[in-house]
Amino acid sequence: MEATNQQQPIFANSRKITKLALASEVPKIVKQAAQCVVCSKWRLVPTVEAYELVRAHATIYPFICQHARMWGCIVNCTDEQDVFPETDESLFWALDVPNIPVPPPGWKRIVSTRNQGDFNSKFCDVRYHAPPPRQEGFSLLSRAEIDAFLRALPEYGGKGVSMECFSFKCPKPLRVRTDN
Repeated sequence: MEATNQQQPIFANSRKITKLALASEVPKIVKQAAQCVVCSKWRLVPTVEAYELVRAHATIYPFICQHARMWGCIVNCTDEQDVFPETDESLFWALDVPNIPVPPPGWKRIVSTRNQGDFNSKFCDVRYHAPPPRQEGFSLLSRAEIDAFLRALPEYGGKGVSMECFSFKCPKPLRVRTDN
C-alpha cells in the first residue's frame, strides 16, 4: 500500500483483540471485536462474556473467523469483515492485552476510557465490581484493593477466586496516524 495523506490504521499484530469506544462526552466501550489470525479481518463479538473468553485464550487458541459460530454467526475468511478501522472515524480503537483471565463468576471487569488527556499515556481505567450484594457502587481499583477485599470478606474468595483471576492491564489506544 502506497503512503499517502490518508489515515492508516496501526495494528500491532493479528493476535491482539480490540475494543471500540465511541468518542462522546462520556467515553465507554460499546463494541468488542476480534481479528482473525488467518485472514486479518475483524469480527464483532456480540457480548462481553464471549469477548472475555476469546481474549482469555488469545495465544493458546488464536481467533479465527469460524470461532464466531460460538455466538451463532456463520462467517468464514471469504466474507467481508464486520468493522473497518481504516475508514470508521466515529470510533476510538484500542488493542486489548491478550490472555486476561475471565473474571470469576459474579465479578465484573469494567474498562472506562478517560475523556481527556494524553492518549500516549494511560487512557483508561480498569476496575472490578464484586458480586452482589457488594456490586452496586463498589469498585476495586487495584490488586492491593482486591487482596484487602478478599482478606476482609473471605466469603467472596471461595470457588476458585484468587489473585490470578484479576488483571488491571489496560488496552492501548490504537490511534489512526495521518502522514504529513
